[in-house]
Amino acid sequence: MRTTPTAAAAVLCVAMLLGACGTSERDAAEPTPAAATASASPTPAEPTAEPEPVVAPLGSPDNPATPGVDTVPLGAQGAPVYQVALSPADFAAGDVVTGYFEGNEPAPAGSSYVLLPVSATYVGTGAEPAHAWLDLGITFVAADGRTFEPSMALVPGDLSVTPELATGESAQGSVPFVVPDDALTGGTWRVENQYVGSGGETVHFTAV
Repeated sequence: MRTTPTAAAAVLCVAMLLGACGTSERDAAEPTPAAATASASPTPAEPTAEPEPVVAPLGSPDNPATPGVDTVPLGAQGAPVYQVALSPADFAAGDVVTGYFEGNEPAPAGSSYVLLPVSATYVGTGAEPAHAWLDLGITFVAADGRTFEPSMALVPGDLSVTPELATGESAQGSVPFVVPDDALTGGTWRVENQYVGSGGETVHFTAV
């Protein structure tokens, strides 16, 4: 049977339409090179800035000063009054204390005499002279929180016999303590401006 021209043309049109549809489907399924590159390389996120560490002031409980190294201000109501420095303590000062004055009794069993050298420069502007041995309240604070006040023993270069101070003058002397032997390690020294009515501040030193 011979195909007529009209029938042949119809078959050719159908074939062309099927070919065009297949090409369109392949084009839609295959991503362009630009699209593939964009999906494979996302924009990196901006790095987050690390916060600056907060450092406690020198002489605070969280950042105690170091004897023999640091000098720290000790004020009242925001105004400087003293510049205070400590030297490393003698934690086995029993022979020094008992040998200096016959009235000094030996430390109780399980305790030791400790001598703490103190230096204080008066920088206040009060009209009256200052007395470091009265103004400075010094306490030994053990690692477990126990506190110990100065001993009544008389010691060489005792801070309690230093003279009054005018502005700019300094006093140096030792302060005795009796501390249980189980409290000698890991403590701190607390120095308070205890002048009556001063609203005094407190500073801390490592007990070394």
